Formats: sequence, structure tokens, C-alpha cells
Amino acid sequence: AAAAAEAPSPLGRARQPPLPQRGVVRGAPRGGGGALRDGGGGQQLGEQREEACELDSLAAVADMQARVEERASRLRKDLETLAERKREMLLEGVRGELEREAHEDLQRREPALRKLAAAAIKQVRSAAHAAQADYAAVLQEIDGQLALLARVREGAEAQQREQEALHQRCVEALAGWAAEARRAERDCRERHFWEAARWLRAGASAEKK
Repeated sequence: AAAAAEAPSPLGRARQPPLPQRGVVRGAPRGGGGALRDGGGGQQLGEQREEACELDSLAAVADMQARVEERASRLRKDLETLAERKREMLLEGVRGELEREAHEDLQRREPALRKLAAAAIKQVRSAAHAAQADYAAVLQEIDGQLALLARVREGAEAQQREQEALHQRCVEALAGWAAEARRAERDCRERHFWEAARWLRAGASAEKK
């Protein structure tokens, strides 16, 4: 981060004057002669050497600056990677803490939950026993009603048989009475006939006398 802070910005680098190329002498004549004057040749050569040394120093500084900027860029990437990893670790820690708290809360509530479950099971079993008792009572009542219905049916069938027997006896009695009445009527007619016959014979004998 310190290297990144010390590194110049791209705007600052853009404002720096361009570096002259090595071996190029400022102010050198463009003509074909290029000869140095005899009086100032040594001094000009010294200035050229100093300028070359200065150029070399500037080139070294620029190279160092580029390496520093590259190092700063790497450090920034490393810092971003570390920050992302730290976030992930924090999230994992928070997730683990939440899971641990949930597990502890479940363990704390487990006895109460077991009691509630046991009470619910007891209520369900009690309701099931009550339902079974009601079912048995209903079945018993149905069996009683069926038995009563069977007895009523047996009584009805017996009464029906008795009525049929009585009807048969009545029919037979009526048939006997009708036969007796026809016989009595026939006997009565026969008596009337013989009486009439005797009367007629008696009348005939009386007329003869």
C-alpha cells in the first residue's frame, strides 16, 4: 500500500518532459561538419558526459518507477484477494456461528420439545382409545338392534304362519259348512218332496172313496 501511495499517478507521469535518447547531444549542429572548437572541446565533452550520466540516472529512475508501479499493482491485487478471502472467512465464521447457535438452541429446547411430543402422543392415544370405545359401543348397539330386528322378524314370520294356518282352517270350516248346508238343503227338499207325494196320494185315495 505504501509503494502504491509513493508511485506517481499517470497524470503526473504524463506531465514529465520526455527523456532524451542516449548518445544524442543537446544543441549538436545538424550540419555535416560536427567538429568541436579547439578552445571549448574539453568543457563540452565534460558537459556531454554529465548529461549522459543524468540521462542514465533518469532512465534508471523511470525503470525503478515502472517496477514500483508494477509492484503496487500486484499489491493492490493481493489486497483485493486478501479482502475477498477475509470476507469469505467472515461469512464462513458467521455461518458456523449461526449453525452452532441453532444447534445449541435446539439442544436447549430438546427436552421441552420431547415433552410436547410426548404430550401430543398421549393425547392422540387417548383420543384413539376413546374412538375405539365409541366404536365398540356403536357396534354393540348395532348388534343389539340387529338381534331385536331378528326377533321381530321371527315373530312376524310366526304370526304370518299362524295367520296362514287360521286362514286355512277358516277355509276348511267354510267348505265344511257349505257342504253341510248343501246336504241339509237336499235333505229338506227330499222331505218336502216325499211329504208332497204322500199328500197327493192321500188326496187321490180320498177322491176314489
